[in-house]
Amino acid sequence: MIRNRILSAALAGTLAAFTVGGAALAAPEGQRQRGSTEHQTEAAAVLGARIAPADAVTAAERIASGRAVKLSMEHENGARLYEVRVASGDQMVTVIIDPSTGAGRAIENQGFLSRLLDRADKDELQAMLQASTTLGQAIAAAEHAAGSGRAVEASWEDDGQAHGYEVEVAREGGSVTKLFVDAASGQARVVGQPALNGNRGQVR
Repeated sequence: MIRNRILSAALAGTLAAFTVGGAALAAPEGQRQRGSTEHQTEAAAVLGARIAPADAVTAAERIASGRAVKLSMEHENGARLYEVRVASGDQMVTVIIDPSTGAGRAIENQGFLSRLLDRADKDELQAMLQASTTLGQAIAAAEHAAGSGRAVEASWEDDGQAHGYEVEVAREGGSVTKLFVDAASGQARVVGQPALNGNRGQVR
């Protein structure tokens, strides 16, 4: 899969597997606690940010003139910043966004994806770029479905049966809910629960 094999390996390890700290899905219905101080600090930063995660994605896409494939909260030079990976043509551009001001800039440009990907990965990347639901929309749907909180990490997920995005939503108190957002419908559900028929973004 692109998310694990390409976005983490071919792109210098910067788009690592979505599970934070290598943790597997553990708690029921996609809920768990972020165990480390680092993760708790990330959650606190995004919950207190003036700029919402979905707005950071929009800003990064504008800066890089492409489509975002991953959002995370990173530590850069003593500050917590949004880091957004944007596919732009044959390039993968890293954009950082200040969560306080919304100011951003591209800090890394890794290119020639056509040379890095095999055919299966190219097909998966194409599916991601052509999905009717964007990363920003998926983040908004997941946050709405979770009922409260903000996304601390989000990226494309393809399990061979469904295409979409996995979004981790942090809440006050340190709990994190992992949701899957279907790329075609934009419907969000908590990981571990069956897909629902109904309104966009509804968990229950």
